Amino acid sequence: MINRSDRFVSIKEARAMLGIGETTIYKLLNQRRIIARKLGGRTFISEAEIARFQASLPAAQFNGNGRESGATSEEIR
Repeated sequence: MINRSDRFVSIKEARAMLGIGETTIYKLLNQRRIIARKLGGRTFISEAEIARFQASLPAAQFNGNGRESGATSEEIR
């Protein structure tokens, strides 16, 4: 039996899971913030790696008026 964390997904699937665009996923891969694996000519990311990346993200901070004051997409650049 394969554990969910052992499953590999395509970059397109990883983007959908994270809710990010193509440019952002490739920036994260180039920065080695997400580690991908190659099999033949295809690139895959493990669901465990996606979970590790998600856990590494800072918690969102909200100010008194309900607006988010945490990290922005600028910090990924």
